[in-house]
Amino acid sequence: MTDSPETDCSVVTLFVNGAAMTLCATWTMEDLVLHLATSPKGIAVAVEGEILPRSLWASTPLEADSSIEIVTAAAGG
Repeated sequence: MTDSPETDCSVVTLFVNGAAMTLCATWTMEDLVLHLATSPKGIAVAVEGEILPRSLWASTPLEADSSIEIVTAAAGG
């Protein structure tokens, strides 16, 4: 997986934490999270302001123009 889509892959542009990204349209939310983080542990995802349960990441396709927030929990306070 790479954020430079393959030539035989249709693409979608979406916004992750405010930044535009162009990715393969066949990717799921799980693919995106694994692309951006070495481990999904401690990560939460919101799509259009709604939390997306981890159990749905693998079955949720990326949609063009979506606004996605990916946050990582940090210890301390």
